[in-house]
Amino acid sequence: MNSVGLAEIAGARTDGMNVRSDHPDLARLFAAAHGAREAAGRRSWWDASVWAVWDEALLDPAHPQRRHWEELGINRLILVWFDRFDVDALQRATSRLAVG
Repeated sequence: MNSVGLAEIAGARTDGMNVRSDHPDLARLFAAAHGAREAAGRRSWWDASVWAVWDEALLDPAHPQRRHWEELGINRLILVWFDRFDVDALQRATSRLAVG
């Protein structure tokens, strides 16, 4: 997702969109999508997500960046690895996120 026009189409016609978390127009893209959803009368569930390179600190819901994304209406964070992933880090993340 790289343009306001595509964000508007996603907002008006789809159930969500995913944008790179450090996109320079991130706030504008999500504002356009949310505005298009409202204009189209779409009130159903919306998956507004961003993806970021793995950073264990981002597992904390109180992390300032996570709070900023939440303010933009983003409800999902996808963390990715481009290199071989760290099994220990993944196990720590799994244990932190486990519901018990």
